[in-house]
Amino acid sequence: MEGCLDILTNIISTVLGDSQEHVSLDLRPGNENSLKPDQAWMKATSVQIKLKLANVTRMRYHERPEVQEALFRMCMRILHDCRHSLSESASLMIETSIIICSQNIVDGAPAKISAIQKFVGADGVLLDALKASMHDWVVALPRVLQSNSELGKERSIAQISAAIEILTNLNVDFDSLDDTMASSLRESVTTIIDASSTKAITSAAEEGLETSMLLQATPSRNTPSDFASILSGGGSCDGLIGRLQKVVSIIGHSRSASSFKRRLVENIKIRNKSRDVDLASLWISFKLLDDTPYEVVEVDSYLSLPVDVQDTHQEFLEVVYSSCVEVLTDSAREDDSDWRLQALALEVLAFQSRQQRLAFRPELVEVLYPVVERMGSNNALLREHAMTCLNIMAKACQYISSADLVTNNVDYLVNAVALKFNTFDISPQAPRVLLMMVRLCGPALIPYLDDLVESIFSALACFHGYPRLVESMFATLSAIVDEGNQLSSSSIKAQPETVHRKLGHHHATISDVATLLKQMTVQSPPAGNPDIDLSSDDQQFDRPTETHGDKPEQDLQGRETSTSDEEVEKKAPSKTYAMVQSIARLGQHYLTHDSPSLRRQLLQLTRRACTALYRNEDEFLPLVNDLWPVVVKRLYDSEPFVSIAATEAVSQIFQSAGDFMASRVDAEWSDIHNLYWGVHLRLKADKKGNGRGEFTSAYQMWDALVKMLISMIEFVWISDEIEDDLVDMLGLYISTRSDVRKALLILNPDAVWLELERQRQVQGGESLKLPGMRGIIFRKVVL
Repeated sequence: MEGCLDILTNIISTVLGDSQEHVSLDLRPGNENSLKPDQAWMKATSVQIKLKLANVTRMRYHERPEVQEALFRMCMRILHDCRHSLSESASLMIETSIIICSQNIVDGAPAKISAIQKFVGADGVLLDALKASMHDWVVALPRVLQSNSELGKERSIAQISAAIEILTNLNVDFDSLDDTMASSLRESVTTIIDASSTKAITSAAEEGLETSMLLQATPSRNTPSDFASILSGGGSCDGLIGRLQKVVSIIGHSRSASSFKRRLVENIKIRNKSRDVDLASLWISFKLLDDTPYEVVEVDSYLSLPVDVQDTHQEFLEVVYSSCVEVLTDSAREDDSDWRLQALALEVLAFQSRQQRLAFRPELVEVLYPVVERMGSNNALLREHAMTCLNIMAKACQYISSADLVTNNVDYLVNAVALKFNTFDISPQAPRVLLMMVRLCGPALIPYLDDLVESIFSALACFHGYPRLVESMFATLSAIVDEGNQLSSSSIKAQPETVHRKLGHHHATISDVATLLKQMTVQSPPAGNPDIDLSSDDQQFDRPTETHGDKPEQDLQGRETSTSDEEVEKKAPSKTYAMVQSIARLGQHYLTHDSPSLRRQLLQLTRRACTALYRNEDEFLPLVNDLWPVVVKRLYDSEPFVSIAATEAVSQIFQSAGDFMASRVDAEWSDIHNLYWGVHLRLKADKKGNGRGEFTSAYQMWDALVKMLISMIEFVWISDEIEDDLVDMLGLYISTRSDVRKALLILNPDAVWLELERQRQVQGGESLKLPGMRGIIFRKVVL
């Protein structure tokens, strides 16, 4: 076939070439002009040849490159040798040669394009023919992209790309095609968007967002700095998007780039009803900008370029950027806007920051909150785009990391979040943004949030009937408490720590008595009062002792005795301390909320707040007095997981407040006693019914109650009546649980010994051997 094409090429060039003398074929006798060229014959012949060549050029899509090479040589030969004689076929030859060059299987495509450029640049007719062919291809492109032929789609885009490249290399404008080109490309991208499967992509729920979305506080090799494609739906869509992007790139380097941008600007300023059309227009516009590096724009500013060119580029950049900012600020709800439009707007913001570098810092006032807000999205790809955008902006503005960027501009973010709360905006993004700010910036952010906490509780008072919103806000408040707990400043840890843990019974020895007598000798009794009350000294030998650091010893009711006549001036609590205290105090009002998960969340918040506040007893103990009635009632909650959270909170209160809780335990003990035995009965019933052991709710509740009682024994003064009940309740587990045995040894070692002996005898052990003593009869004790 290759040889046939070469032979045909030679015949056409020899017979119909412009350099040959074309004679008339009218050989009738008497015709004197039989050897004279006949133009009419040539015109008729060229029409017939065009029809035959149309059949031959169908081989332009032949699978063998040798055939395509031969066909390309024929096109070039006809354009060179038969430009005038076969002018009717010139457009067909140009179109066929461009199609051949646009196919990947042909080698040496740049050389072939250069050969086509020589003919087109030298002949205006061929140039017009090329423009006409390109117009037809551009108009047909949206229809071709809707077809099922993937090969046809790729060929159509490749043909347009090759034609535009030739016109661009020839420095020829095609302004007359701008409207058609802009409309066709927009429709083509919209078609691909409709066919893309990424539109339905959603991802993990917000509950798994807290820690997975936090950015690196310091630069990391794994920090994302490149955006993932938002239009790639996998398969052929990726290839089509890449080819269209190449077409847009070539247009951006052409003489018609300015007029083409004007057409796009007009469309961007007009909001369409279809989000896909807006996305397509913005995507094309961004690819035109993204293809021009900042260095090129910077150099152009020093060159004497036409004012129209510079103004068009600047206007185009400003319109695209302002449109993206509008998209991000107006899309308060994710359902109102296609996530891909928001993701593309984030890419434009990152591009602008790379262009302006340090000059972009003032723009952070407007754009930083929308970017961080997208980090709280439920869509994984949008979250990744927001993280990448924040990293790029941090690098462009010369911040150490994204955390450094947020920390240095925290006032903008706090003001934006406060505005949301003050205007009673109940969208979930604001609490998420604040949550990520707290996690990202850590304790450094806490001092800025005192007014914001008040705004949160004001919003809660108005919208407490929205469970998910309330839970989101309290998740943020819990994060504030956590960071306040970790704060290492002197504002919270200024007070000396009070240790409420009991050390156990101390039995007096001869040396202890000798030491006490020496102290009594040194400290003579006051005049007029020779009697010395040794009751306080006797208590240290038969009651559990308690260490208090550098503070004076407390009595059984938790009251301090003064060690000096001079009052020590107390420092006012810091803003951070007051904030955490306010969160704990105001949060108690929601412990009766209908949502069980919220009740558990608040109990966990109370437990963490106690660990942050207990060092300042003057402020903490009144708070405990307020919290105790509502917290302890949650022990009897209908939901087991809420009751378990309540036991943990009560345990922490015991550890933090110590003997201050003694009278409150006495008042509540009857209900706690009944609760324990009720749970214990359910536990025994589960064991008899072959339950799941420690995985049952009854066992978990019982285990939580046991741990709470252990904390009470170790940190709170216990009355004799409660002591007897505790031995009855926990005595059965002295042998099986070391923590129970350790706690009861602190409470009453004799009772522990007696219980162990009883269990030994029940299990068949020998009875105790009675001692013998003259004159004394020991009775046998039945345990």
